[in-house]
Amino acid sequence: MKKYLRLMVLLVILGLFVMGQSGCTGCGGSTADTTKPSVLISSPADGSTVSGAVTVRATATDNVGVVKVEFYIDGNKVGEDTSSPYEYSWNTDTLTYGSTHTIQAKAYDNAGNVGESPQITVTIGDTQAPLVTINSPGSTVPGSAIVQIQAQAVDRNKKTKVPTGIQKVEFYVDGTKIGEDTTSPYQYNWNTSGLKHNTTHTITVKAYDNANNIGETSITTTINVEWTILMYLDGHNDLSPAIQGELAYLNNVTSTAGINVVILLGLSQTNPLSYLSYFNGGWQLLTQWDCNFGDPALLQNFLAYGIQNFPAKKYLVVLEDHGSGWRNKAIQSSTRDICFDDIYNDSLTIPELKSALQSAVSLLGRKIDLMYFDACVMGTIEVDYEIKDLVNYLVSSEAVGWAGGTRWNLILNQLVSNPTMIPSNLGILVAQTYFNSYPGFDRTIAVKDLSKIDTIANDIYYFAHYLRDCINASASVIMNLRNQTTSFKPYSGGSAEYIDLYQYANLAANNINYSNLQNAALSLMNDITSSTLYCSYAGYPSAKGYSIWFPQDSTTYNAGYSKYGDLDFTQATSGHEWWLFLYDELIALASGSQTSGTRIEK
Repeated sequence: MKKYLRLMVLLVILGLFVMGQSGCTGCGGSTADTTKPSVLISSPADGSTVSGAVTVRATATDNVGVVKVEFYIDGNKVGEDTSSPYEYSWNTDTLTYGSTHTIQAKAYDNAGNVGESPQITVTIGDTQAPLVTINSPGSTVPGSAIVQIQAQAVDRNKKTKVPTGIQKVEFYVDGTKIGEDTTSPYQYNWNTSGLKHNTTHTITVKAYDNANNIGETSITTTINVEWTILMYLDGHNDLSPAIQGELAYLNNVTSTAGINVVILLGLSQTNPLSYLSYFNGGWQLLTQWDCNFGDPALLQNFLAYGIQNFPAKKYLVVLEDHGSGWRNKAIQSSTRDICFDDIYNDSLTIPELKSALQSAVSLLGRKIDLMYFDACVMGTIEVDYEIKDLVNYLVSSEAVGWAGGTRWNLILNQLVSNPTMIPSNLGILVAQTYFNSYPGFDRTIAVKDLSKIDTIANDIYYFAHYLRDCINASASVIMNLRNQTTSFKPYSGGSAEYIDLYQYANLAANNINYSNLQNAALSLMNDITSSTLYCSYAGYPSAKGYSIWFPQDSTTYNAGYSKYGDLDFTQATSGHEWWLFLYDELIALASGSQTSGTRIEK
């Protein structure tokens, strides 16, 4: 009996041990996985329109792990994916346009649990945006121009889907809509007037198809302005009708592409109201106010405004009005050199002109490319010397100038056709146009390279120096040759105080027995020729581009010497030597001590 009980105890203990090793429900062992995965459709969006090959994407998570995701379209399984990201490519091309369809995803874990996403609904439609290409313009466009933006818009291949075709094309510059077109070729004209040289602008074209899909593209382009022409037209005197006549020619200019034309204009001999305008084939009034064209501050501010607001690669400055070189009437209360404003009884002196140009040059950081004095008798060496460090090329006349018929339309039209024209060539074009505009009139015009002025001034020094050597013996001959030289009056009713420098040197060289003076005269003639790019004259024996002051008597000399002494030319060594020559010559003539003859003798 005891053996039997011991056996029962051992069996019980063994059974408990085995149960402890195998575990049991409710006794501290593991539990079964019954958690379903979580799954959502991430793309496409619920309620969206789809077309073509659509990537259906799902996100799925599980507490243990996701083994696969199945994709269902309209309740039918169409595919599955076993790794994240879970995707299916759905080809919708065969489906009816406008039809709706449901999409659902199911995620499975290792335990066979299944999670289902909410169904989403999509509509078969047109999501392909038009393909847009900008055909023109290119990377640069001219300023002050009408630039055509041309684009191509192509509706994508929709197979049998409708609607098709391009509804409209919109054009934008720097984010601002400037226009639209509804028919091919799609284009719009962009007015670049007023846009500054070397600024960059973004052109965007948007194309809308008939399903309201929008395709767009953009390019950048840079404004290029080759020339800015700044015209200071003083009509506050009897030249007002002539100036208006010349401006009328601009009506024959239809384009100023690549060219800025900015004009400050006075139009009345009695009304000071003046007009600041921009011309680009049409007139745009910028502002108006009462102006004194004889005030150097007005010229300075006008040039600064033009340079700052209408920058360009090159600049032409035009001054149109009466001129007298540097000389004013002895009886005139004001010192009138150029730009006579009768309303204010004022004008610009040559030093005042220089001051205004200096300000412009400081602003530019370089010389003005080309200047045109459209005024009488401004072609003097004294005037040229004053501005030689401020202007590269100068167009001016030794004689009386003419106004009212200069064909500015011919100048601008040729410049627009060749906007990269270099300053010297534009100067020649201006001079030729002026000369050809006044057939039958006595006239002169020249284009000069002012970089050669110092050389010519140096020649004048030696020419004057050796003339002084001959005054005691030949003062009368020197004056007789002067009186044979082509001469010009600084103002109506005055004496002809300016003489053609080249012709006088030529007469001296051919009527001389002094080799030093002869060589100096020949050198002067040669350098005048090399500095003159263009020269034409009619009605005068000679006018080679440069005149110089040579009064015939002491009375005229005394009336002008004080102002003459204020010029840069006479303050320089070269001009001062000429001034001394004039003084010595007139003193010798007054004393009557010189001998007579026909040739200059030392």
